Amino acid sequence: MRWTLLLVVSSLLLGCTPMEWRRGGEVASMDSDEYRNCRTHAYLEANRRMPLFGSFPYPFIGVDRSGRPFLINPPWSHSDRAMQEHWTLMQCMVSKGFDLVPIAPASGPTVAPEKRGLDPGSQ
Repeated sequence: MRWTLLLVVSSLLLGCTPMEWRRGGEVASMDSDEYRNCRTHAYLEANRRMPLFGSFPYPFIGVDRSGRPFLINPPWSHSDRAMQEHWTLMQCMVSKGFDLVPIAPASGPTVAPEKRGLDPGSQ
């Protein structure tokens, strides 16, 4: 519960900031072998820990001895499995020396709005 709350709060604070895995000056792209190996490991580990995911996606309705219905929620859900996979991926990348950091903004020359045809006075 704490980890879920931590991830929700951190995602709200970070917003939509683009992130990348970086080790020193090296960036791990989605095609790099290290990232791919960690991603595969995380997927397999999440499937090992939650092997019946998808088998029972909805809560069960049981009946007690008095005939009253009650819900039996499965102990897993899609978000739990996805969080397990994400957490394992993060642990794997950190163990290889990578840090998840915001992508630095491009430092190239900027083009003024009037050069892009966006000057409202030119119409």
